[in-house]
Amino acid sequence: MTDAPTSLVEELCTALEALGPPAMVRHPGDVAAAARRLFRRLARAPCPSTAALPFRVAAGAGARRTGRDLDAMHRRMAHTGEPALAMLFAAGCARCGLGPADPLRRAGLVACVLAETRPAPTFHDVRHTREVLANAIWLAAADAALPQAEQALLLLAAVTHDIGHDGGTNARPDGTGAITYRPCFLEDRALGLVLPLAQRAGLAAERLQDLTVMVRQTDIVRRRALTALHDGTRAPEISIPAEEADWLRARPMVLRAACLLADADVLASAGLSARAQRRRQLRLAREWDRPAHNAEGLAFLRELLGGRFITDPARRLEPNLRRIARALAR
Repeated sequence: MTDAPTSLVEELCTALEALGPPAMVRHPGDVAAAARRLFRRLARAPCPSTAALPFRVAAGAGARRTGRDLDAMHRRMAHTGEPALAMLFAAGCARCGLGPADPLRRAGLVACVLAETRPAPTFHDVRHTREVLANAIWLAAADAALPQAEQALLLLAAVTHDIGHDGGTNARPDGTGAITYRPCFLEDRALGLVLPLAQRAGLAAERLQDLTVMVRQTDIVRRRALTALHDGTRAPEISIPAEEADWLRARPMVLRAACLLADADVLASAGLSARAQRRRQLRLAREWDRPAHNAEGLAFLRELLGGRFITDPARRLEPNLRRIARALAR
Protein backbone atom coordinates (compact mmCIF):
# COMPACT_ATOMS: atom_id res chain seq x y z
CA MET A 1 0.00 0.00 0.00
CA THR A 2 1.33 3.45 -0.90
CA ASP A 3 1.26 6.60 1.22
CA ALA A 4 -2.03 8.18 2.29
CA PRO A 5 -3.31 10.66 -0.29
CA THR A 6 -2.48 13.75 1.81
CA SER A 7 1.13 12.61 2.29
CA LEU A 8 1.42 11.92 -1.44
CA VAL A 9 0.26 15.50 -2.13
CA GLU A 10 2.98 16.76 0.22
CA GLU A 11 5.50 14.43 -1.40
CA LEU A 12 4.61 15.70 -4.86
CA CYS A 13 4.84 19.33 -3.70
CA THR A 14 8.32 18.65 -2.32
CA ALA A 15 9.40 16.93 -5.53
CA LEU A 16 8.13 19.78 -7.72
CA GLU A 17 9.89 22.38 -5.60
CA ALA A 18 13.15 20.43 -5.49
CA LEU A 19 13.37 19.39 -9.14
CA GLY A 20 12.01 22.46 -10.94
CA PRO A 21 10.08 20.89 -13.84
CA PRO A 22 9.85 22.63 -17.21
CA ALA A 23 7.16 25.31 -17.48
CA MET A 24 5.54 23.59 -20.45
CA VAL A 25 5.33 20.29 -22.31
CA ARG A 26 3.13 21.34 -25.26
CA HIS A 27 1.68 24.77 -24.38
CA PRO A 28 2.62 27.60 -21.97
CA GLY A 29 1.31 26.93 -18.48
CA ASP A 30 0.25 23.34 -19.12
CA VAL A 31 2.54 21.89 -16.42
CA ALA A 32 1.19 24.18 -13.68
CA ALA A 33 -2.38 23.43 -14.79
CA ALA A 34 -1.69 19.68 -14.72
CA ALA A 35 -0.21 19.96 -11.22
CA ARG A 36 -3.28 21.80 -9.92
CA ARG A 37 -5.61 19.17 -11.35
CA LEU A 38 -3.48 16.38 -9.94
CA PHE A 39 -3.36 17.91 -6.45
CA ARG A 40 -7.16 18.02 -6.35
CA ARG A 41 -7.42 14.40 -7.47
CA LEU A 42 -4.79 13.07 -5.08
CA ALA A 43 -6.43 14.83 -2.13
CA ARG A 44 -9.54 12.68 -2.53
CA ALA A 45 -8.26 9.60 -4.37
CA PRO A 46 -8.25 6.17 -2.74
CA CYS A 47 -5.00 4.25 -2.56
CA PRO A 48 -4.85 1.31 -4.99
CA SER A 49 -4.85 -2.11 -3.38
CA THR A 50 -1.64 -4.00 -4.03
CA ALA A 51 -3.60 -7.21 -3.47
CA ALA A 52 -5.50 -6.61 -6.72
CA LEU A 53 -4.63 -6.15 -10.39
CA PRO A 54 -2.19 -5.06 -11.71
CA PHE A 55 -0.06 -6.08 -8.72
CA ARG A 56 -1.11 -9.72 -8.61
CA VAL A 57 -0.87 -12.53 -11.15
CA ALA A 58 -3.48 -15.28 -10.97
CA ALA A 59 -1.65 -18.59 -11.02
CA GLY A 60 -2.98 -21.03 -13.58
CA ALA A 61 -5.34 -18.55 -15.28
CA GLY A 62 -5.51 -19.04 -19.04
CA ALA A 63 -4.82 -16.38 -21.66
CA ARG A 64 -8.48 -15.66 -22.41
CA ARG A 65 -9.45 -15.14 -18.77
CA THR A 66 -6.31 -13.13 -18.00
CA GLY A 67 -6.91 -10.90 -21.02
CA ARG A 68 -10.52 -10.40 -19.97
CA ASP A 69 -9.45 -9.46 -16.42
CA LEU A 70 -6.78 -7.03 -17.59
CA ASP A 71 -9.20 -5.44 -20.05
CA ALA A 72 -11.77 -5.01 -17.28
CA MET A 73 -9.09 -3.32 -15.17
CA HIS A 74 -8.24 -0.90 -17.97
CA ARG A 75 -11.90 -0.11 -18.67
CA ARG A 76 -12.52 0.52 -14.98
CA MET A 77 -9.53 2.87 -14.77
CA ALA A 78 -10.69 4.72 -17.88
CA HIS A 79 -14.26 5.07 -16.55
CA THR A 80 -13.36 6.18 -13.00
CA GLY A 81 -10.07 7.95 -13.68
CA GLU A 82 -8.68 6.09 -10.66
CA PRO A 83 -6.07 5.47 -9.60
CA ALA A 84 -4.38 8.63 -10.85
CA LEU A 85 -1.14 7.94 -12.69
CA ALA A 86 0.90 9.38 -9.81
CA MET A 87 -0.97 7.24 -7.26
CA LEU A 88 -0.38 4.07 -9.30
CA PHE A 89 3.29 4.98 -9.75
CA ALA A 90 3.75 5.64 -6.01
CA ALA A 91 2.09 2.33 -5.15
CA GLY A 92 4.39 0.52 -7.58
CA CYS A 93 7.42 2.24 -6.08
CA ALA A 94 6.35 1.32 -2.56
CA ARG A 95 5.98 -2.29 -3.74
CA CYS A 96 9.62 -2.09 -4.90
CA GLY A 97 10.74 -0.73 -1.54
CA LEU A 98 11.25 2.88 -2.71
CA GLY A 99 10.34 5.51 -0.12
CA PRO A 100 9.52 9.19 -0.74
CA ALA A 101 13.18 10.28 -0.59
CA ASP A 102 14.29 7.90 -3.34
CA PRO A 103 15.57 9.83 -6.41
CA LEU A 104 13.79 7.58 -8.89
CA ARG A 105 10.46 7.88 -7.13
CA ARG A 106 10.85 11.65 -6.81
CA ALA A 107 11.68 12.08 -10.50
CA GLY A 108 8.87 9.74 -11.50
CA LEU A 109 6.22 11.66 -9.56
CA VAL A 110 7.19 14.87 -11.37
CA ALA A 111 7.17 12.95 -14.66
CA CYS A 112 3.59 11.93 -13.83
CA VAL A 113 2.65 15.62 -13.78
CA LEU A 114 4.23 16.11 -17.22
CA ALA A 115 2.28 13.10 -18.51
CA GLU A 116 -0.99 14.72 -17.35
CA THR A 117 -0.61 17.85 -19.51
CA ARG A 118 -3.42 18.79 -21.92
CA PRO A 119 -4.52 18.91 -24.65
CA ALA A 120 -3.11 15.56 -25.65
CA PRO A 121 -3.57 13.20 -28.62
CA THR A 122 -6.56 10.86 -28.50
CA PHE A 123 -4.41 7.72 -28.14
CA HIS A 124 -0.99 8.72 -26.81
CA ASP A 125 -2.38 10.48 -23.75
CA VAL A 126 -2.28 9.90 -20.00
CA ARG A 127 -4.81 7.08 -20.38
CA HIS A 128 -2.35 5.17 -22.57
CA THR A 129 0.52 5.97 -20.19
CA ARG A 130 -1.48 4.63 -17.24
CA GLU A 131 -2.31 1.50 -19.24
CA VAL A 132 1.38 0.96 -20.00
CA LEU A 133 2.34 1.54 -16.37
CA ALA A 134 -0.31 -0.93 -15.17
CA ASN A 135 0.82 -3.47 -17.77
CA ALA A 136 4.44 -3.00 -16.68
CA ILE A 137 3.50 -3.60 -13.04
CA TRP A 138 1.62 -6.76 -14.02
CA LEU A 139 4.44 -8.08 -16.21
CA ALA A 140 7.02 -7.37 -13.51
CA ALA A 141 4.85 -9.21 -10.97
CA ALA A 142 4.86 -12.20 -13.33
CA ASP A 143 8.66 -12.11 -13.75
CA ALA A 144 10.23 -13.53 -10.61
CA ALA A 145 13.76 -13.00 -11.96
CA LEU A 146 13.55 -9.21 -12.35
CA PRO A 147 15.30 -7.48 -9.40
CA GLN A 148 13.44 -4.74 -7.56
CA ALA A 149 15.89 -2.08 -8.77
CA GLU A 150 15.01 -2.88 -12.40
CA GLN A 151 11.32 -3.12 -11.53
CA ALA A 152 11.49 0.45 -10.24
CA LEU A 153 13.37 1.62 -13.33
CA LEU A 154 10.69 -0.05 -15.46
CA LEU A 155 8.02 2.04 -13.72
CA LEU A 156 9.89 5.28 -14.39
CA ALA A 157 10.44 4.32 -18.04
CA ALA A 158 6.74 3.47 -18.45
CA VAL A 159 5.70 6.91 -17.15
CA THR A 160 8.34 8.64 -19.28
CA HIS A 161 8.08 6.95 -22.66
CA ASP A 162 5.31 9.05 -24.32
CA ILE A 163 5.54 12.39 -22.48
CA GLY A 164 5.07 15.22 -24.97
CA HIS A 165 3.77 12.92 -27.71
CA ASP A 166 2.20 14.99 -30.50
CA GLY A 167 0.09 12.27 -32.10
CA GLY A 168 2.51 11.64 -34.94
CA THR A 169 5.11 8.97 -35.58
CA ASN A 170 8.87 8.98 -35.96
CA ALA A 171 8.42 9.52 -39.70
CA ARG A 172 8.99 13.27 -40.02
CA PRO A 173 9.49 15.86 -42.76
CA ASP A 174 13.14 16.59 -43.51
CA GLY A 175 14.57 19.86 -44.84
CA THR A 176 13.16 19.18 -48.31
CA GLY A 177 9.67 18.31 -47.08
CA ALA A 178 10.15 14.60 -47.74
CA ILE A 179 8.97 12.23 -44.99
CA THR A 180 11.83 10.24 -43.50
CA TYR A 181 12.14 7.97 -40.50
CA ARG A 182 13.93 9.71 -37.64
CA PRO A 183 14.94 7.07 -35.08
CA CYS A 184 13.52 7.69 -31.60
CA PHE A 185 12.34 11.23 -32.42
CA LEU A 186 9.39 11.08 -29.99
CA GLU A 187 11.22 8.97 -27.41
CA ASP A 188 14.09 11.46 -27.30
CA ARG A 189 11.59 14.30 -26.85
CA ALA A 190 10.21 12.54 -23.77
CA LEU A 191 13.69 11.85 -22.44
CA GLY A 192 14.64 15.49 -22.95
CA LEU A 193 11.90 16.45 -20.52
CA VAL A 194 12.56 13.78 -17.88
CA LEU A 195 16.33 13.23 -17.82
CA PRO A 196 17.11 16.68 -16.32
CA LEU A 197 14.59 15.97 -13.55
CA ALA A 198 16.12 12.56 -12.86
CA GLN A 199 19.62 14.05 -12.82
CA ARG A 200 18.60 16.80 -10.39
CA ALA A 201 16.89 14.18 -8.24
CA GLY A 202 20.25 12.41 -7.90
CA LEU A 203 19.88 9.38 -10.17
CA ALA A 204 23.33 7.95 -10.88
CA ALA A 205 24.80 8.44 -14.36
CA GLU A 206 24.58 4.69 -15.04
CA ARG A 207 20.90 4.69 -14.18
CA LEU A 208 20.27 7.70 -16.41
CA GLN A 209 21.83 5.76 -19.28
CA ASP A 210 19.74 2.70 -18.40
CA LEU A 211 16.60 4.83 -18.55
CA THR A 212 17.64 6.37 -21.86
CA VAL A 213 18.34 3.05 -23.53
CA MET A 214 15.13 1.49 -22.20
CA VAL A 215 12.84 4.29 -23.37
CA ARG A 216 14.48 4.38 -26.82
CA GLN A 217 13.55 0.72 -27.35
CA THR A 218 9.86 1.68 -27.37
CA ASP A 219 10.36 3.00 -30.91
CA ILE A 220 8.21 0.32 -32.55
CA VAL A 221 10.49 0.11 -35.59
CA ARG A 222 13.17 -1.36 -33.33
CA ARG A 223 10.98 -4.12 -31.96
CA ARG A 224 12.22 -6.92 -34.22
CA ALA A 225 15.82 -6.03 -33.36
CA LEU A 226 15.00 -5.91 -29.64
CA THR A 227 13.35 -9.32 -29.91
CA ALA A 228 16.50 -10.69 -31.57
CA LEU A 229 18.67 -9.16 -28.85
CA HIS A 230 16.46 -10.75 -26.18
CA ASP A 231 16.56 -14.13 -27.92
CA GLY A 232 20.27 -13.95 -28.72
CA THR A 233 19.65 -14.34 -32.45
CA ARG A 234 20.79 -12.30 -35.43
CA ALA A 235 19.20 -8.86 -35.64
CA PRO A 236 17.07 -7.97 -38.68
CA GLU A 237 17.88 -5.21 -41.15
CA ILE A 238 16.74 -2.26 -38.99
CA SER A 239 18.91 -2.60 -35.94
CA ILE A 240 19.57 -1.04 -32.57
CA PRO A 241 22.71 1.14 -32.58
CA ALA A 242 25.78 -0.83 -31.56
CA GLU A 243 26.46 1.25 -28.46
CA GLU A 244 22.92 0.67 -27.14
CA ALA A 245 22.97 -3.04 -28.00
CA ASP A 246 26.33 -3.42 -26.24
CA TRP A 247 25.00 -1.59 -23.18
CA LEU A 248 22.01 -3.92 -22.98
CA ARG A 249 24.10 -7.07 -23.51
CA ALA A 250 26.39 -5.98 -20.67
CA ARG A 251 23.41 -5.35 -18.38
CA PRO A 252 21.06 -8.32 -18.86
CA MET A 253 18.55 -7.22 -16.22
CA VAL A 254 18.21 -3.83 -17.91
CA LEU A 255 17.68 -5.66 -21.21
CA ARG A 256 15.03 -7.74 -19.49
CA ALA A 257 13.32 -4.60 -18.18
CA ALA A 258 13.54 -2.93 -21.63
CA CYS A 259 11.80 -5.92 -23.20
CA LEU A 260 9.10 -5.88 -20.52
CA LEU A 261 8.56 -2.18 -21.24
CA ALA A 262 8.25 -2.83 -24.98
CA ASP A 263 5.68 -5.55 -24.29
CA ALA A 264 3.81 -3.35 -21.79
CA ASP A 265 3.54 -0.66 -24.47
CA VAL A 266 1.63 -2.93 -26.87
CA LEU A 267 -0.07 -5.39 -24.52
CA ALA A 268 -3.47 -3.70 -24.39
CA SER A 269 -3.57 -3.42 -28.20
CA ALA A 270 -2.37 -6.94 -28.94
CA GLY A 271 -2.84 -9.31 -26.01
CA LEU A 272 -6.23 -8.87 -24.36
CA SER A 273 -9.14 -9.37 -26.76
CA ALA A 274 -10.42 -8.41 -30.19
CA ARG A 275 -12.77 -5.86 -28.61
CA ALA A 276 -9.93 -4.29 -26.63
CA GLN A 277 -7.84 -4.08 -29.79
CA ARG A 278 -10.69 -2.49 -31.73
CA ARG A 279 -11.24 0.22 -29.11
CA ARG A 280 -7.58 1.20 -29.25
CA GLN A 281 -7.45 1.01 -33.03
CA LEU A 282 -10.36 3.47 -33.21
CA ARG A 283 -8.63 5.85 -30.78
CA LEU A 284 -5.44 5.70 -32.81
CA ALA A 285 -7.37 6.31 -36.05
CA ARG A 286 -8.91 9.43 -34.50
CA GLU A 287 -5.43 10.57 -33.48
CA TRP A 288 -4.24 10.13 -37.08
CA ASP A 289 -7.48 11.61 -38.47
CA ARG A 290 -8.17 8.70 -40.81
CA PRO A 291 -10.43 5.63 -40.89
CA ALA A 292 -9.55 2.53 -38.89
CA HIS A 293 -8.70 -0.37 -41.20
CA ASN A 294 -8.40 -3.98 -40.07
CA ALA A 295 -5.52 -4.46 -42.51
CA GLU A 296 -3.54 -1.86 -40.61
CA GLY A 297 -4.17 -3.60 -37.30
CA LEU A 298 -3.21 -6.94 -38.80
CA ALA A 299 0.03 -5.49 -40.20
CA PHE A 300 0.83 -4.15 -36.72
CA LEU A 301 0.49 -7.63 -35.21
CA ARG A 302 2.25 -9.55 -37.96
CA GLU A 303 4.90 -7.17 -39.25
CA LEU A 304 5.84 -4.83 -36.42
CA LEU A 305 5.29 -7.34 -33.60
CA GLY A 306 6.30 -10.36 -35.66
CA GLY A 307 3.23 -12.21 -34.42
CA ARG A 308 4.60 -12.52 -30.88
CA PHE A 309 5.53 -10.84 -27.65
CA ILE A 310 9.15 -10.67 -26.51
CA THR A 311 9.12 -11.74 -22.86
CA ASP A 312 7.87 -14.92 -21.22
CA PRO A 313 5.30 -13.15 -18.99
CA ALA A 314 3.73 -11.43 -22.00
CA ARG A 315 3.90 -14.58 -24.13
CA ARG A 316 1.33 -16.11 -21.79
CA LEU A 317 -1.14 -13.91 -23.68
CA GLU A 318 -0.07 -14.92 -27.20
CA PRO A 319 -3.18 -17.10 -27.71
CA ASN A 320 -5.12 -13.83 -27.45
CA LEU A 321 -2.83 -12.19 -30.02
CA ARG A 322 -3.54 -15.01 -32.44
CA ARG A 323 -7.30 -14.72 -31.81
CA ILE A 324 -7.12 -10.99 -32.50
CA ALA A 325 -5.21 -11.61 -35.72
CA ARG A 326 -7.84 -14.11 -36.91
CA ALA A 327 -10.62 -11.61 -36.14
CA LEU A 328 -8.85 -8.88 -38.12
CA ALA A 329 -8.22 -11.21 -41.07
CA ARG A 330 -11.91 -12.06 -41.54
